[in-house]
Amino acid sequence: MASKADLIRAANAIAAKLGKSVDTSGKTNAQLQTLVSELRAEADAVISGSISSNDTAGLVAEAKGLADELGTEVATDNLSDDELSELIGNLKVGVDEKAKADANEAGVEAAAEAKEKSDAVASQKVKDVANEKKPPFYIADGRSLVCLPGVLGPGDEIKPTDLPGGREALMLHVKTGLVCEG
Repeated sequence: MASKADLIRAANAIAAKLGKSVDTSGKTNAQLQTLVSELRAEADAVISGSISSNDTAGLVAEAKGLADELGTEVATDNLSDDELSELIGNLKVGVDEKAKADANEAGVEAAAEAKEKSDAVASQKVKDVANEKKPPFYIADGRSLVCLPGVLGPGDEIKPTDLPGGREALMLHVKTGLVCEG
């Protein structure tokens, strides 16, 4: 004789395969055995084809719901369960393709918006650089210089007092292209 836990597991497993849910709480072993027997009989009938596990009204409702998602109408009158299942399969493919297209369109719009923002920021930076007044002497682009205040990078102002050689050293750096005059 099967244990109560085994009967509950069997009832739930068979019911799940039939697309049903069953309430096993508070049932005795005898009641659970009866429930399992009834579910097995129903499963056997489904397998032999004498009854359909699909509810025609449910299939029609699902087909119409999918058609609504696609913004179209479908004729479900006089269709067999197999034909309804095939129609639902085709509609699901259409819904998936529509979702992918919508996601792709949203991605394209987001990318265009991001590019527009990026272009605006870059344009503003160009304007800022063009309007920026350069110091009398500054480090050239792509260069750096170690001096008394520390390491100076591209665009940093440098003064004769920053170098041990003073103005003479500064002018030498201007001649070599390390420092630019503003």
